[in-house]
Amino acid sequence: MTLAHLYDEFQEELETDGMNSPQLATTAEENLQAFENGYQSGWQDATTAHGAEQERVLAELTQNFQDMQFTYHEARSKLLVSLRPIATAMLEKLLPGVSREALRSNLIEQISEVLAQSTEDSIEINVAPESLSAVQGIVDNQKDLPFTIKENADLGSAQADLRSSGLERHIDIDDMCERITQTLSAFVEQSGSEASYG
Repeated sequence: MTLAHLYDEFQEELETDGMNSPQLATTAEENLQAFENGYQSGWQDATTAHGAEQERVLAELTQNFQDMQFTYHEARSKLLVSLRPIATAMLEKLLPGVSREALRSNLIEQISEVLAQSTEDSIEINVAPESLSAVQGIVDNQKDLPFTIKENADLGSAQADLRSSGLERHIDIDDMCERITQTLSAFVEQSGSEASYG
């Protein structure tokens, strides 16, 4: 035996014969339509939120790439500017020694070319007073060839003039060294300006 008869019942009696009523059918259709509308609205909200997140990530990625590119160019520019004094110092230390050896080898090459074109005449070699002994050492090894060596105070230590019957050659290693230095300076300046303009 149950105790249900002792308590008051507040629930309304459901009519079992009205279960298939038209009102109940429209309520089910309304519930289904409300569910469908809610589902579509949720889907649209999720799609919008996903699109906004994608745009935000893309914007951050683009900004990071721009920052990295700027940082790379800035670092490259600073590196080139800091390398300029080092390269200049190296050239200033290296080129005088190189220019003496280059004068020697270039002089030998030019003498060979002049000799090939005019074997009959003597070759006059004009050099700076400080280069006279070095050039004299080259010529002394070739005693059978007709060389005349003269000092010319107007020439630099890495310059020489060769003359022989209508032929004249000017060797200027100092100019070549100066052009190398200028090329290096121009490269550093151009690279620095490219980096500053992106």
